[in-house]
Amino acid sequence: MRIQSYRETFALRAENIDAFSETLETILTGIEMERQNRLRIRLSLEEAMLRMRDRYGEDAEVEVVIGSRFRRAYIQLDHEGDPFNPLSNTDSKLEDWSSSLLTSVGLSPRYSYSGRNNSLKLTLPVQGMNPVLKLVIAIIAGILLGLIGNLVLSDQMQTSLTNIVMVPIYDVWNRILNVLSGPVIFFMTITTILNTGKITERGGDSRGVIARYFIFSIIFSLIAIIVGAILFRPEVYGAEMNKMLAKGLFDQILRFVPGEFFSPFMESNTPQLLVMAIVLGNALNVIGDQASRLSSVIKQINMIGLLLAEWVSRLVPFFVFFLIAYEIWNRRTGLLIGIWQYLVVSIVLSVLIMMCVILIVGARKRVNPGLLIKKVWEPFALTIRSGSLNESFGLSEQCCIRKLGINREYTIVSLPQGLVLYMPISMVGTIIFTVFAARYYNIQVSVVWYVMAAILAVVLFVATPPVPGANLLAYTVIFVQLGIPSGALIDAMVFDIVFGLFASAANQVMLQMELIEQADKIGLLNRLRLRKAD
Repeated sequence: MRIQSYRETFALRAENIDAFSETLETILTGIEMERQNRLRIRLSLEEAMLRMRDRYGEDAEVEVVIGSRFRRAYIQLDHEGDPFNPLSNTDSKLEDWSSSLLTSVGLSPRYSYSGRNNSLKLTLPVQGMNPVLKLVIAIIAGILLGLIGNLVLSDQMQTSLTNIVMVPIYDVWNRILNVLSGPVIFFMTITTILNTGKITERGGDSRGVIARYFIFSIIFSLIAIIVGAILFRPEVYGAEMNKMLAKGLFDQILRFVPGEFFSPFMESNTPQLLVMAIVLGNALNVIGDQASRLSSVIKQINMIGLLLAEWVSRLVPFFVFFLIAYEIWNRRTGLLIGIWQYLVVSIVLSVLIMMCVILIVGARKRVNPGLLIKKVWEPFALTIRSGSLNESFGLSEQCCIRKLGINREYTIVSLPQGLVLYMPISMVGTIIFTVFAARYYNIQVSVVWYVMAAILAVVLFVATPPVPGANLLAYTVIFVQLGIPSGALIDAMVFDIVFGLFASAANQVMLQMELIEQADKIGLLNRLRLRKAD
């Protein structure tokens, strides 16, 4: 739906700001934006104007333009005067809201200064077709193309089309994923670690929070590996070979440490890039304000990476359509046909893990688990219906504050951080699929193989942006490191589409349970509100 055009110049007085806010509410309602995201945009732009008023005075004028360009709606604030960026060097919600983490859930603010004009531009998320629906249509269309091709085209014609069209498309897709996975994950990891410093500013322990995310992710990954190994039974090395490989485990882990700075980028060695990113991010956090300019540059580069990840996610339906037909014509559908096995196992295991966590949190906080489920159900259901964390983000935030009793300021900082840092259910599904793929391709596994699978899954899902299709960057790295053929990426795309619909919502619930524990630990949980029935 096209956004209503708007242009007005007014003084930065309280009544004018309030009037603009009401007009903005009407305009955003007209494009059917989710209520809580409308509220966030209004409050954030109001705060930007208030900071401009504090800097220039209430008689200073601002021009507001609302419109669209290339089908992307935007809101732009222009003010003539000395350079002043209301998004930087503040302790406000706006700084967190404008960070690259929130960019990953659909909002992209940008400040520029030219010719004495301060310009603040917010590009709004595209209000288009449900991304999951697009992917489902692509899967069905790809299956139909493959089946029709089998019926209509001769084997020779199929071979010609495969060699001329499908193979080049397949090669291009692999090159795109291989080129982007390392740099995007590198800068995403650094930015994520940098932004965890805001948790400390709100009274939390950022290192403790990250440690909890890693510890629980490791526990869940080990559970997934055990279940996958028992159910799918991939071929294992003999006892003697297992002992030899186990002795080399320490050496394998030490190889994550790069020999010099540039080779991991040139060789797309993502494990080494991850180690470098973790060290660099922590070093910048320790230095603090002295490295603020470098941190700012890294965050801006990360925003480019997030945009590239979003573009990859938009390309997924196109490639899914062709590559499923490619698999059908090449008679390589065994892994795809078996999708029900690893899909059912992934969902059942994830539900069991999620229910255990809810039961534990309920017992520790003396809250009926059924009440907890009822409180988190609305954002969970909205995420599944919409297939997007962007649509349910505002509702999830309000759920944490109003229903779960988590402090507002702590929620504003910790929720977006956690959506990137903590994706245990996505990780469980990835491990189950990887173990099944190892069995399908007759890859011999070992203790070292399983340990590497767990380490890669845990670390990579800390560094993968939560946008549809971006998990393929993690799959690409995992498959390369574990020796799984790149052909499995086609089936991984389909699995990620179907399972991701549930995983995004389940990750959100797992994060909400963890935020209850974190907030209670530092005295920022209202237990009475948590125990209160709606």
